[in-house]
Amino acid sequence: MSVMATNSPPGADSRAAIEARIDQRRDQYALPEGHIAEAASPWLPFVPNVMIKHLTFDIRSNSAANVLWVQAGGVLGRHRHRGPVSGYVLDGSWRYAEYEGAGAGGGGDPSGTLGRQ
Repeated sequence: MSVMATNSPPGADSRAAIEARIDQRRDQYALPEGHIAEAASPWLPFVPNVMIKHLTFDIRSNSAANVLWVQAGGVLGRHRHRGPVSGYVLDGSWRYAEYEGAGAGGGGDPSGTLGRQ
């Protein structure tokens, strides 16, 4: 684990200096544009009958884009989102286990929502 060294006391750095350090760290590890080429992103097992493919990560906005492939009988366990989520159904349907009638063709989970799909 790498630790960033500073010579100034905590809280003394300007916002610009903090942003510059974040940009430097991001540039050290991030892919160009944050996009992951399809060939570089295989379908990965997520939970039984559910596969995930990562498309992009944006550490500045704390967001990601991925595709879930949920086969018949696939269930996502309880989980919490730390930010807004949008979902689109390409084939079939989905529903919330906790909320009768919610789901169907697409939608999203508000930040902080705890649920299962």
